[in-house]
Amino acid sequence: MAGGAYVPGGGGYGSGYSGADIAMPIHWGAFSLAYHAWDDSVERFVAAGEETGLQIVTPKIGETVKLNELEDFMERWWRDIP
Repeated sequence: MAGGAYVPGGGGYGSGYSGADIAMPIHWGAFSLAYHAWDDSVERFVAAGEETGLQIVTPKIGETVKLNELEDFMERWWRDIP
């Protein structure tokens, strides 16, 4: 884990392997600073997390998450953006 950070897929796998039941990717999609698609990071995180049995919380950018209502924040909303 160089630099203390996971790559997106690694974050999804790491969260699942650490015993977490729920994970939320952060710091993605707000800026176009990479050579990959803006939603690539979250797609890799979601795929890896679901593969390990995690529930993935994906609130909309800027949305406040209510920890007692996590099921309301699991929509894959970015897939509807052209």
